[in-house]
This record gives sequence, structure tokens and C-alpha cells, in this order.
Amino acid sequence: MFGIRTAIENYQCRRMLDRAVAKATKTIDISLFERGWGNDGFHATGGYLEDVLNSARQTKGDILEAGSGLTTLLLNLVAPGRAWTLEHSPEFYSRTVKTLKRYNLDSSRVLLAPLEDFGEFVWYSPPRDLPICDLVIADGPPGDTKGGRYGLLPRMRESLSQTAMILLDDAQREGELTTLKQWQDRFGIHYTLKNSGDRAWACCRFN
Repeated sequence: MFGIRTAIENYQCRRMLDRAVAKATKTIDISLFERGWGNDGFHATGGYLEDVLNSARQTKGDILEAGSGLTTLLLNLVAPGRAWTLEHSPEFYSRTVKTLKRYNLDSSRVLLAPLEDFGEFVWYSPPRDLPICDLVIADGPPGDTKGGRYGLLPRMRESLSQTAMILLDDAQREGELTTLKQWQDRFGIHYTLKNSGDRAWACCRFN
């Protein structure tokens, strides 16, 4: 029974995502995309997704994404050929790549990058050479990873322009708030917190 129910739910989600992508040439219906992606417990939501879309449209340069998922699909719709995604989970990597291919979107910039221990923190293993990026979508690694998302700047600072903006999701959590303070102290970023319901995110820039 549960297998049949899951199959039906997955089919319904795919059909809904098909509709969302088909409409995307005219308008991005975020709620439709969210329902079509399904409740995996990890994907970005609501106001953060709107900020991601608006920032991607306004940014002319390359985009770095930490953690794949619904945002990867949206980025490849509104900023094709400019988003580079790091994903440590083979399961999420496979799902993201299959989804992009389903809609004839380029999946070559989704990189499987296992997590590596750098002592103070864990971060994605060094990817191949990346271009200098002007926007970062920071929605990974998972919050219970050692150091949380702090490793973004120690490991990737040289791949970010001086005018780059970082959108850090889940800023309502203690770990992300600690990361923001560490970035502020060690890398000179300043940030603004935004929220939608019980979810928050931070818009960060270098001083």
C-alpha cells in the first residue's frame, strides 16, 4: 500500500513540476515548483527562493551554489550556464542531475564533491577550477556537519569577487548565526537578516 501511495505521489509531483517548468518561460510560480519538488525536508522555501531568483537575474557573473536541489533547477532556468553547484550526497546529486536532464537543462556544472575534514570544519572536497563568482547560494552542507557552513569562506574566498553577495539560508538556526559572526570577525562581511514566517536567511557582502 505504501509503495503504491509513494509511486502515485511521485507521479503527481513530476506532473506538477512539468507544469511549473512549462510555465517558467513566462513566469516562475515558486509555490508550484515547491509542490512539484516534493517535501524532501531539505529544500529551500518561500522568501529565500524569491531572493535567490531575483539575485540570480540581477547578477551578470557566475554563481556558486553549495548544496543541490530545487534551487539548482531554478538557477538553471533563470541563469543558464552560469551556476556551479557543489553536492556531497550521491543521492541528491543523482536526483538533481536527472531532473535537469529531464528538462533539457545543462547538468555539467553540478559537481559531486564529497565532504572533507579540514580540521576546524568540514567542507566540500576541492572542486575543479571555478570561475570568479559574483553570487553564492549557501544552502549546504547540512546543519549538523562539523563547522556547519563556515567552511565556505575559508575554502572558497578566492573564487568570489570582492562585490560578491552570499545568500545564507537557515539563518534562524544557532549554527548559522555563529557562522555569520565568524565570517564578520574573520572575513569582514556585513549582513542583513531577512525572514518569512519561521524561516530566516542572511544577505552578506564584504566590507
